[in-house]
Order: sequence, then structure tokens, then C-alpha cells
Amino acid sequence: MKVGSLVLFLILFVMPMKKLYGQNKDILLTDRLYLDGHAYPDFLFNERHSWLRVGYLISNSTAIEVQGHHDRYVGQERFRLPLLVKQYFDTNWYLFSGVEYDFKIGNTRDPQDQDFLLDKAYKPRLDYLGGMGYETKEGFMIEVKTNQQLNNSKLPYFGQRTNNGKNSLLSLGGRLNF
Repeated sequence: MKVGSLVLFLILFVMPMKKLYGQNKDILLTDRLYLDGHAYPDFLFNERHSWLRVGYLISNSTAIEVQGHHDRYVGQERFRLPLLVKQYFDTNWYLFSGVEYDFKIGNTRDPQDQDFLLDKAYKPRLDYLGGMGYETKEGFMIEVKTNQQLNNSKLPYFGQRTNNGKNSLLSLGGRLNF
């Protein structure tokens, strides 16, 4: 019942919004609330990737965002939940800061694989996030960000084999909407 009510609200109350710097083709829910997301179909070795962004406009240049990233790789399935504050400096450039939870949902490998048998249940990793991004009106975004682990979770970043302490990560990423 609650999901149905939310869907009805989204359909009935989609209204124009003041333009947030850098905001391109987001679905506008109210004059301050926006939603964006995408899911890729299964490809390669049954991998799947999707993301969702829900934001709230505090002022014309400041927003709070909750994001969700679901990634199913060849070896494991992960869900990341960033909570961010974004500050836009013009229509394209922004800084962001916040925290991110990273959850290991499960393994996707063959149970006969030796590495599968060694995998353990990990508590979620909590990271501080900070970075800078650039969004164009053509649907292209690029970001550089740093993650610094805050808790003592042993969950490694994707691509690492182990996590023996509080780690940090510097990454460059982008997105092209077409």
C-alpha cells in the first residue's frame, strides 16, 4: 500500500522546478525534490549495474542527495549508499562531501570455486567521501573523489583482495547519458 501511494504521488505531483546548477534531465518531483537513475541490462558474464539519486534543493546552488548503487560483478554483489551535500559554483562545477555505506550482498561465483569458500560475511564499510565534479548540459558527468574508511570493517574496496586496516581510495569516474 505504501509503495502504491508513493507511485501515485510521483505521477500526480510532477511539477516544474527551479533549475539547480548542473541538474540536467532529472525527474522533478516538486519545486525542490528531484529524482534520477538508470539500470543497465545484464551483460558480459551476467553482470548488472544500476544507480538511483534522490536530491533535495536547499538553495539554487546547494543540494542534499541520497544515492544508491547496485553492482553485480562476476565474483560478488555490492550495494553502496552515499549521503552527500553538493555545492555548485556555476552551472557545471561542484564540490561534494558526505558518507558512504558499502554492503556486500553476496557472492555470484560458482560454489565449487575455492575463493568462494574463503569469502566471509563482512559488516558494512563506512567511508567519508569528498570530491569535485563537472556536469555538462549534453548529459556528460565526470568526478574525482576520495574515500577514507571510518570504521573497522574488513570489507575490501571492489578490486582489492583484502582489507587489513582503514583504507583510502582515489577514483575518477564518469557518466554519459544518451
